[in-house]
Amino acid sequence: MISPTNTCGGAERIFAQLANYFVSQSIEVVYVCFDSKSSFYKLEKNVVLKKMNLEFKSKVFFFKLMEAPIVEVKRFLYIRKLMKVFKPDLTIPFLEVAELLTIPNCLMQKIPFCVSIRNDYGRYRRYMKILARLTYRKAKVVVCQTKEIEHSLLKSVKCKTAVIPNPIDETTYAQEPFKGERRKVIINVGRLTAQKNQKLLISAFKNVVREYPDYELHIYGKGELLSTLQKYVNNQKLHNYVSFKNIEFNVLLNNRDVSLFVMSSDYEGFPNALVEAMANGIPVISTDFKSCAARELLDGGLCGGVVPIGDKDRLEKEIMYALSHPDVVAKKAEKGLYVRKELNSKKICKKWLQVLV
Repeated sequence: MISPTNTCGGAERIFAQLANYFVSQSIEVVYVCFDSKSSFYKLEKNVVLKKMNLEFKSKVFFFKLMEAPIVEVKRFLYIRKLMKVFKPDLTIPFLEVAELLTIPNCLMQKIPFCVSIRNDYGRYRRYMKILARLTYRKAKVVVCQTKEIEHSLLKSVKCKTAVIPNPIDETTYAQEPFKGERRKVIINVGRLTAQKNQKLLISAFKNVVREYPDYELHIYGKGELLSTLQKYVNNQKLHNYVSFKNIEFNVLLNNRDVSLFVMSSDYEGFPNALVEAMANGIPVISTDFKSCAARELLDGGLCGGVVPIGDKDRLEKEIMYALSHPDVVAKKAEKGLYVRKELNSKKICKKWLQVLV
């Protein structure tokens, strides 16, 4: 199993869950990371962990571009060496850069591989779509997170597919949903990138806070847009209402008493943060990204609010409706607890194993 890092991302969490489940089924797992230090999600002691220690030294894009040929070649050769040593029955790369370096190695050494689409396939870079057209048909299976992602893939690539949603980690929610008076806080959890579009949420919140001045917006995450978003908040004179917080383990469990969770992304594959918010009984609102995961999870609006991507006015109205109708959104949140059973970790990981063997 090959992943760039073991940081706090959604894909990384699923990868760790799968690795831990596989070893519980007496399968030998070698977990490979490009970096040297990341260890956000706990791995069982039986998982063989291999750290490449092949990271970019610079954070500046131009200098990273200069480093890239040497770094990526070294990573490619490291993967090739590991494959020769362990002779795996199956290799699973997670995320685009891992696929790019792993699949050619698998083809050259005739090692079976599985692919997992972790985001909206329509937003894949051109070179990844070329790789998909050339190699996915040779994969043992390509796992898609939703039917819509599978449909998008099969329009241009002929391959064997399986639709498996992400599992939920049972340690990320409390057995008893919060039932007291909710804090006057709206929460967003995700990387601070253009994809997550926190700027849209901040813009919508500017008008919300005029009607509801007692509420705050807390944004949990790291990313390259932190300083840009902070400047935007200051320019909008929202510094007393909007705060940026470092991501923490089980952030939604620790904040299950907030009034509302809002996901403002322009695109997603299968949003783990949204699922964890639902599992904790937090009222939720999400943009209706193309993978249809939010629409499916929220049952078309029966379990939470769904708004068009990029629509500030609709998002603003949906937030104000939620704040002014707490009993209505509480009932929707209660319906959303179904994800606990439907996306049970063992149930979903078992589906993975069934399509891999």
